[in-house]
Amino acid sequence: MHGRKEKFSLEDSLIDTIRDSFAFLRKEYGFCITRCKMESWSTTVMYVHEHRDIAVSVTYERREAYLAVLIHRLKDGRFQSNTEPFTPETVHNFDFAFLVPKEYRMNPTYSYGSNSVYFTKRSGLKLYIREFARLIKEYGNSVLLGDKSEFSLAATQMLAISRKDAIEK
Repeated sequence: MHGRKEKFSLEDSLIDTIRDSFAFLRKEYGFCITRCKMESWSTTVMYVHEHRDIAVSVTYERREAYLAVLIHRLKDGRFQSNTEPFTPETVHNFDFAFLVPKEYRMNPTYSYGSNSVYFTKRSGLKLYIREFARLIKEYGNSVLLGDKSEFSLAATQMLAISRKDAIEK
């Protein structure tokens, strides 16, 4: 029983870290938290802005040691799936990394090495999540305000990646 309680407090701490780091989504952009979900492989906090038909999901994936931040374009308040071929009309979800210049994109925590501030047991993950939040705040203003043109940019990049993957096969 004691070990189980400790596991939940660790998970609650991760949700609190995500909520605290991404508080600007609520305070500055008017998003609401609609779900906090803990699973064995991931922890997700979902933010939705009902008037802009935009949602942001923040998921820490344990196996990948990576924070995935996805932007979702909702249709009538509902989540849609991407369909191929990727076009501005068929891309409804994309990784926020598409909006960040390559030289500033974050990697999985393990890729930074044991000397990294992200590797410290006490505060590494918190610093990692805060840096993601900072990048989203810096590069995501237009999409967070409801500008759907970013989906065109994401569609172009996703199409290029899928073509490259097809050529390599």
